[in-house]
Amino acid sequence: MDPVRRIYCVEDDLQVARILEKQLEYLGYQVCGMADNGPDAVKGISESSPDIALIDIELHGKFEGLDVGNFLITRTDIPFVYITAHDDRETMERARQTLPDGYLLKPFDTRQLMVAIEMAKRNGSISPGLARTAGTRVSSNGMPGPGFVKEQPDFRRHESPEMPARGLRL
Repeated sequence: MDPVRRIYCVEDDLQVARILEKQLEYLGYQVCGMADNGPDAVKGISESSPDIALIDIELHGKFEGLDVGNFLITRTDIPFVYITAHDDRETMERARQTLPDGYLLKPFDTRQLMVAIEMAKRNGSISPGLARTAGTRVSSNGMPGPGFVKEQPDFRRHESPEMPARGLRL
């Protein structure tokens, strides 16, 4: 597997975009394009074929980043990470429906950025050639791809009489 080298950034705040570009260059990545709105991002990503895309969810006050994520999930095999200051349930649920390969909360440091990219790279390369659709990655014959499940897991704590919730003891 080739390492991720080319990254496309979608960020509407010029100062944040410049800092992000410097962080990526410091980490050894090449920024192959930048956009500050959804339509330009879709066009730029289509033309530059990056290894991964970093996408701000809210662009100029609208949730255009989710549209870019939806484009990537339905029309490409390009992994993507949302970068956002939004950690409310509604935004996270809307983002989750587009099946991102990562979700990075602002502000973040260079190390957190590197980890998000490396994890997205791994997630996006588990089974090359799979298209992601409706909550699952599905192979060309319509069967779930290796390591993927049909439904999104629910990570909320569930308690039952048989298995009461307990804290871990170290």
